[in-house]
Amino acid sequence: AEVDASIMQHQRTLRGGPQLRPGDFLGRTRYRLIATLGHGSFATVWRAYDRIQRAEVAVKVLHGHWADNQTVLDRFTHGPRRAARIQHPNIVRILRGTFEEDGYHDYVM
Repeated sequence: AEVDASIMQHQRTLRGGPQLRPGDFLGRTRYRLIATLGHGSFATVWRAYDRIQRAEVAVKVLHGHWADNQTVLDRFTHGPRRAARIQHPNIVRILRGTFEEDGYHDYVM
């Protein structure tokens, strides 16, 4: 049982990929991460501060272990491209499309 638990913990660590923390920056230091807003099976949404616009934004970051999966990357980039074309008060506005930096894939809402 102890070995099984150790193996499962190791697998969770490998799936996690690179880990972001509050205070980290994305977008070449433009967006400072404040806190997580939610987690899903593909990505985490962060509350962040846009240092140029001086406003809070949401940054959706693909989980690191999906970065090499082209099917998941295509789905992750397709959503914000389609949403950026829609203007409606009940649909989130995409402020910056999918961007890759230091192994992180993200977009800003």
